[in-house]
Amino acid sequence: VVGNIGTPYTSVALDTKDETVTVAEISSFQLETIQDFQPAVSAILNITEDHLNRHHTMEEYIRVKELITGNQTKDQVCVLNYDDYNFDDDEDEVLRTFGESGQVKAKVVYFSSLRELPQGIFLRGKEIVLRAGEKEFVITTTDRLKILGRHNHENTMAAAAMAYYAGVPVENIKNGEWEKFGTPAVLSPDASQKGLLKTVGGKVKLIPIDLAFPVLHGKYGEDGTIQGLFELAQIPYVGNGVLSSSISMDKAFTKIIAK
Repeated sequence: VVGNIGTPYTSVALDTKDETVTVAEISSFQLETIQDFQPAVSAILNITEDHLNRHHTMEEYIRVKELITGNQTKDQVCVLNYDDYNFDDDEDEVLRTFGESGQVKAKVVYFSSLRELPQGIFLRGKEIVLRAGEKEFVITTTDRLKILGRHNHENTMAAAAMAYYAGVPVENIKNGEWEKFGTPAVLSPDASQKGLLKTVGGKVKLIPIDLAFPVLHGKYGEDGTIQGLFELAQIPYVGNGVLSSSISMDKAFTKIIAK
């Protein structure tokens, strides 16, 4: 697993073999100059206004993001968000339009958290359902997930679809391996406790926190949300505060202020 956060792709590229399976997060900065990059399964989860200090316009940013499919063939797969829309036009579903445009040579598979799809992966009540041809599988339910929010349900759908079309057996996707990691917990509503509350053996246990080190990426992690929660709980944390986080999340706005 390589990408923007964690292990750089370049640090392992020379160690990969023909049979190596690499899961990579590819930035728009990298996609600008690709030549032979050809993922067996690609995905674009959403397109929101970002990195305009480099790409200058949303049209160019969208074009660069869509380059991830540029070298794919009809035997490969591209997973797209059926409900993603243009930031200034709610009626223009950017990724759906791209998938239906004929520009994508790969097989297009959509995911949706808002509607049931005839093919693809979607949210039906609490069920995350995958339809592939005449087959239908319930991959999991949202109340089993340790991650909350519609965006995380969409992340789960995209990951499940990518795994399925990469050849991972459905049972291996469904068996909930991720549930073996992490422990459900909440910030204590009593700020004087400065910690997390979790249930152990039917009893609530306090886990004191001396200092929080946020390593979250993107929405809710870098936009001041988690920082605000820490401040409400009076837990010291490393990094930018609420205001600077919320401002610097928008790179173009940050550049304007910095000037």
